[in-house]
Amino acid sequence: MESVLALVRVVARRPAVMFETLSLLVPIRGHAERRAHFWASLHRTIAVHAQVQLVVRVDDDDEDTHTWALGLRQPTPTIVVGPRYDGYRSLPRFFNEMAQAATGDLLMCGNDDMAFMTEDWAGDLLAAANQYPDGLFNLGTYTYPAGSFPFSCVSRAAVEALGFLNDERLVYSDIFLRDVMARFGRAVLLPQIVIMHVGQADDDAVAVKGAVHRDADAYWRLHEACVEDAVATLRQRRAA
Repeated sequence: MESVLALVRVVARRPAVMFETLSLLVPIRGHAERRAHFWASLHRTIAVHAQVQLVVRVDDDDEDTHTWALGLRQPTPTIVVGPRYDGYRSLPRFFNEMAQAATGDLLMCGNDDMAFMTEDWAGDLLAAANQYPDGLFNLGTYTYPAGSFPFSCVSRAAVEALGFLNDERLVYSDIFLRDVMARFGRAVLLPQIVIMHVGQADDDAVAVKGAVHRDADAYWRLHEACVEDAVATLRQRRAA
């Protein structure tokens, strides 16, 4: 087993070498107060607006969220509208849709119950990413749950090599990305970047997670198979 969880306490500020921009991908449905808190924290902590693209995924029956997103500026979001599909179970699909619309060199998975506490967090992530010019890494932040990388940040190059951002067979795509990059010793925690995570699950999320836990052995066997597939693909592309 090659799994290594790296802990980086200091990231030197230096000009980007390969990675210059970041796309933050956020699926949003309802929760007006929560999304307003998320937006205020994002707007307050971005130091260089040209570095960050916000991509939001809105359900096609959620007119209120769509109207809210259309009114945002700095950064003005790229809005992906689509069916609800299977709700929370379809989150990996939502992220893959957003990844298709993203233009950043880095892709960061987010949600509407995150709140950024660190000024210029995007600059820190880009500086850290440029320590790994081959694009094989998953950058995590100081948040809850600790060590699970809920706000995974990976490179566009890795996503293109895999053919997707999230494996749609799984529910916990953050743990999937963490475990894939840990096999290369590239699951890197950046504790100086602090993100509050409210983590308030709605009934849909509770139901999906409950189903996973009722058949946990089968789920984690599938998880491991998905990780092995992804690692094999990345190794093959790396060797080519």
